[in-house]
Amino acid sequence: MTEIAGSLETRLLINGERMAGAGTPLEVFNPFTGEKVIDIPSANRDQVDAAVRAATEAFPAWRATPPGERARMLGELAAHIEAEGDTYAALECLNTGKPYFITRNFADIPTAVESIRFLSQNARSLSVPAANEYIPGHLSMVRREPVGVCALNPPWNYPLMISSIILSAALASGNTVVLKPADPTPLSLLKLADAINAIFPKGVFNLVIGAGADVGSMLAAHPGVDMFQVTGSTETGKAVLGLATGNVKRTHLELGGKAPVIISEHADVEAAVAELRMGSFANAGQDCTQACRIYAHKKVYDRFVSAFADMANSIGYASDNDEENEMAPLFTRRHLDRVAQAVERAVALPHTELVAGGKAGPRGFFHEPTVIANALQDDDIVRNEVFGPVVSITPVDDMEQAVAWANDCEFGLASSIFSRDINEALSIVPQLRFGVTWVNTHFPMTAEMPHAGMKQSGYGSDGSIFSIEDYTIPRHVMIKFANEEQG
Repeated sequence: MTEIAGSLETRLLINGERMAGAGTPLEVFNPFTGEKVIDIPSANRDQVDAAVRAATEAFPAWRATPPGERARMLGELAAHIEAEGDTYAALECLNTGKPYFITRNFADIPTAVESIRFLSQNARSLSVPAANEYIPGHLSMVRREPVGVCALNPPWNYPLMISSIILSAALASGNTVVLKPADPTPLSLLKLADAINAIFPKGVFNLVIGAGADVGSMLAAHPGVDMFQVTGSTETGKAVLGLATGNVKRTHLELGGKAPVIISEHADVEAAVAELRMGSFANAGQDCTQACRIYAHKKVYDRFVSAFADMANSIGYASDNDEENEMAPLFTRRHLDRVAQAVERAVALPHTELVAGGKAGPRGFFHEPTVIANALQDDDIVRNEVFGPVVSITPVDDMEQAVAWANDCEFGLASSIFSRDINEALSIVPQLRFGVTWVNTHFPMTAEMPHAGMKQSGYGSDGSIFSIEDYTIPRHVMIKFANEEQG
């Protein structure tokens, strides 16, 4: 796969033209092996300004482009990704270390294509209140207007997939874009930029490379940017809010998570463990919806812990045979060290029990699937986001305690309940304060449904019609009828 990076276009895209970055080069690694793949020069401030200026100048014509024409172009982009799926999957796997078989056939590539198609078509028929004479002699109607220039900052865990979602929502609704890939994972988006440039008018889409603390901060503070989107940690979101105050720009923040899983005494334990195989360990737990803190009823606790540990120990990873791999590595050496340190602190507590994994993997930036039993509600491993293949399990006396502890968290993105008693499950759903709650599963997403958070997990939806609304502004237009005296 490494050879594919050698022929990749690595320059910035500004106003339809490729240009070499004039800033500090970024080192790009293959997390599967730990080896460096390529250096990519980042943008400097003048180039960031030029990208924002190009998006600003392209906005009036793009806003006036009919929604059907915008959808047609996005449809071409979806068809391109589908046709070039093998290459996109190879780049994504080279840059993230993910299993190719899963990325190509089940996760990133199919989801990217489906999201573009769904969002581009649904932007053609946004819902608004009915036009009416709410005041006699005055006709009121609502228009949904694009926000303007949107700076998009997708994450490193799903570079192409999440970029496809946010790009589609922004472009389909008439905004222009400056996109900055996450620092360590620009490869698939560098290729995507070529395709977008061939399909869309110049300046509608611009791509700049650089570190979040550098180029990302420039965009968050830039007076020419009307909306700033970021998928990242809660600390990143707080920093963005501080930078965005200069021109009171809109922000769209998809931030951290610490998803609780409630295992009822009425749960099918074996089925729950099978569902959580992916929910807890897909992408090495590098997902803000990861099922990472489990509250199991004391009546099924021991059986659940045993079955869950056996499952974790059976997960395939780091194999040269791609189809044996279920789990990716961690994305950088630094992140691997952070995860290992979090595990060491948790295991050192006198009450915890390490029942699976516990150490770094055999190669690259891998970490073993790790399960820590008997964790307490106030333990760091329960309260703080690890963002790795690490799961804590805590016994609970009843569902009231499980719900209270599940909600006792600063995050509010995802949650799940496992119970064969559907009345019990449905009574728990409204008590949980999370943007999504699964029942008897954990992790499936669909383009038709919103992905949004509560509390410090941020705000704004990625996916569904709500994501398109996030990139538009409702505008009231009132027309006074001419009366006979005026006529």
